[in-house]
Amino acid sequence: MSSKSLKILSVLAAALALFFIYSHHFNNGYQNDDPLSISDNPAVRSLKNIPAIFTDSRTQSTLPQFQVQYRPLFILSFAIDYYIANGNSPLVMHIHTFIGFVILLLVCFFFNIKLFRHFTDTPFYPALLATSIFALHPLTADVVNYLTARSNIFSTLYGMIFMVTWLYVPFFKKYHLYIIPLFIGCLFKVTAIMFVPLLWLFVIFFEYDTGLNMGAFKALLSSFKKMIPTFIASLLIFTLIIYKSIPTPEIAKIIEHAHPSVRTTFLTQSHVILRYFLLFLMPEYINPYGRQAFITSFHDYHFLIGFLFVMTSFIAIYLLSLRKSTRIISFGLAWFFISLMPTSSVFPFPVSYAEYYTFSSLIGLSFAMSCAIMLIAKRFRQESKLVLPVVIAGCLFFLSTFSYGAYQRVKIWENDKAMMEDILSKDPTDGYTLANLGVYYMERGKIDSARDCFSKSQAFFPDYDLPYLNLGILSTLVNDTAAANVNFTKAVTLYGEHHHQACYYYADFLHTHHHDKEAIALLSMSLQDDPSYTLASDLLKNMNTTRPQPDSDTTEAAILKKPNPSESEYTTLSLLYFNKGEYEKSIDVCQKILLINPNSALAWNNMCAAYNGLKQWDNAIKAGNKALQIKPDFTLAKNNVNFALAQKKK
Repeated sequence: MSSKSLKILSVLAAALALFFIYSHHFNNGYQNDDPLSISDNPAVRSLKNIPAIFTDSRTQSTLPQFQVQYRPLFILSFAIDYYIANGNSPLVMHIHTFIGFVILLLVCFFFNIKLFRHFTDTPFYPALLATSIFALHPLTADVVNYLTARSNIFSTLYGMIFMVTWLYVPFFKKYHLYIIPLFIGCLFKVTAIMFVPLLWLFVIFFEYDTGLNMGAFKALLSSFKKMIPTFIASLLIFTLIIYKSIPTPEIAKIIEHAHPSVRTTFLTQSHVILRYFLLFLMPEYINPYGRQAFITSFHDYHFLIGFLFVMTSFIAIYLLSLRKSTRIISFGLAWFFISLMPTSSVFPFPVSYAEYYTFSSLIGLSFAMSCAIMLIAKRFRQESKLVLPVVIAGCLFFLSTFSYGAYQRVKIWENDKAMMEDILSKDPTDGYTLANLGVYYMERGKIDSARDCFSKSQAFFPDYDLPYLNLGILSTLVNDTAAANVNFTKAVTLYGEHHHQACYYYADFLHTHHHDKEAIALLSMSLQDDPSYTLASDLLKNMNTTRPQPDSDTTEAAILKKPNPSESEYTTLSLLYFNKGEYEKSIDVCQKILLINPNSALAWNNMCAAYNGLKQWDNAIKAGNKALQIKPDFTLAKNNVNFALAQKKK
């Protein structure tokens, strides 16, 4: 077989493996944060929202925490998908993402060709091997299946185009047109800016042919002059993105409690980086919902192990850069660390660990591994003719193993139950996933399995409202009214992210047992959380037409007759006034509650809601933020503050 035919056959084999892995992923649904940015995001439902997508941070997500990430092209890409499909269509969205992914692989291959020319006169096979490792890696498969991770894929795509146009297109280099794809990439996700230091390091290592020795300083100065236009442009791009990502003072107050300190971030991320590196070598431990507890002490062994790994890696990068034969490995390791700098250094994020953050860093580890394999083959090839066939067989086995792992990951993303069971096999204490698995069983009538999941979720996450809510629903199904009442009450009093649902289901339970006064108060709270929650509004409407209205005046009179009403009685009174539209009276009562208990988050929240009723947005924002200072995870207060912010902006 000729050399050309063998190359064509190799490319076809890699392409067939790729399409075999992903051929059945196109109908996979929404997972994790997908609804926040995509399916539940009204901004993607019309191309008329394009101006707002570029100017209004609220279009980036339905959660305030994610409205500080300026990624307009990311949101616009889904708006285009929505327009093409005339609705939310995971099929169209996955096709769009996959096309971008395939183009990225082609660009990576051409970059690897240029890179391995500094290692061998025949760069085709090591370049193809490096590209295949990246393409077929199970961790890559997880990113491709996760629609929200499109921001990582497309920012990496345009970052790689930025590098390849510098390397291959003199016209683009002469007139600095290679900066255009960098700008586009940053509008998908600002982390694309890290391709600037990666390109600079490539220039020093390979165009100036020097490692991190004394000659590096001279190359640094000389290459700096060459890259001044790139630095200026990237600084302007970065400044624009950061400026557009600055939260309003009100949103900043909401999210400040969720971010760790710089010290905690630094202590945590060295171990996180180690976990990311090990995932590349041992992808069987992939867990897309995996978590890393924050490290707060220099004496924590997790920090010490991670710090030792980082320091050892830096020494390896230095030593490997000194020899031309190992410089690609050094560059690949440096690529890994540089790519992770935005998320794994000292910049605080509410989530310390997310596996899709590693996407662009996998490119560096892939060509570093390919180079290491080629070095082994080159070193022992002279000693035996069997070395090359053994190395080739080993590579094929290695890629086949990765392909099988990626294929299994795609299958897991197809099925909610498979995904949840896979997550729990790696972290049996994940209370969120246990609660969701319990819902899955309950919907299918498997009561005992559902109860077991909810009970375990309660044990691991005692402040999470969903297991209590669903245990209440489950107890209702088996006519255990006492247990239902206890669990519904707990779900409501936790004021968690499912508070509006907890209020509705408890109200429905109370209505069934002829306690309409309490049910109406709960439904009002549910609609205060989410005015568009139709289940609550429909039940309230039905109760108003089929049963007499509760005698609020009697309840009000009974409370006012007491010489010293309790905090809970005043809380009930404030809700009664609120439900009647007597917002000033509701505020007066809340102020009386605060005299009894200045740290009553509920009183501050009710005051916020009443000020919203009066359209006094500034007072509402102040009261709501007071509630959030006391109880940062108070979803009801977050919703009221967001409503006030939105109305004030209008």
